[in-house]
Amino acid sequence: MSPSKLMPLLVPYVATIIGLGILRNAWVAILLYHFGVLVILIPRRRELPLGRLLTGWRHGLGFASVAVSVLAGPLLLLLWPIIQIGEDGAGAGSSLAASLAALGLAGWTWILFCIYFCTIHPLLEEIYWRGLLAERHAGLSWTDFAFAGYHGLVLRLFVDPLWVVASVIVLVLVAWSWRQLGRRSGGLRMPLATHVVGDWSVIIAAYFILS
Repeated sequence: MSPSKLMPLLVPYVATIIGLGILRNAWVAILLYHFGVLVILIPRRRELPLGRLLTGWRHGLGFASVAVSVLAGPLLLLLWPIIQIGEDGAGAGSSLAASLAALGLAGWTWILFCIYFCTIHPLLEEIYWRGLLAERHAGLSWTDFAFAGYHGLVLRLFVDPLWVVASVIVLVLVAWSWRQLGRRSGGLRMPLATHVVGDWSVIIAAYFILS
């Protein structure tokens, strides 16, 4: 793989390592990630599929995909007592709250992060991963693995290593399915909708865990 193709794939890894691994701040991680995305997107703005964000919706496939993405939150609620890392007897909510607070997410900073994570974040990711970088073939792509892999760097702070591996495998398939939705429909409306709904579902599940 040439450096010109490799560098965009490494953007979230560098941001996550600096933001979460070194500085231990989730805001730094996500904003550095998005800054890197914009640095790559802006010079190539003529290639951006902005018009495709509002096209490509197919009712049956679209609603089915959204329905599946809604399940992300309930599945997290169901599995959290099993998959969480570092449980110390204080309870699932206390454990998650402590992990989030250690990354600068507590009170209003957590609420603002949730809103940003479920709005700006999926929009930029779909333009970037399923738009600019996406390959147009039906098989698995390096972009699918790169998208899923950086999530593993985040998940390792919250869940058991075995479940990190399992989650990354699932996310590879999710990234592939979102890319296929865009490829087959000619637009990004379905992957964007499923991404937004999936993110909200996970955040709502986190709210219930913290309650």
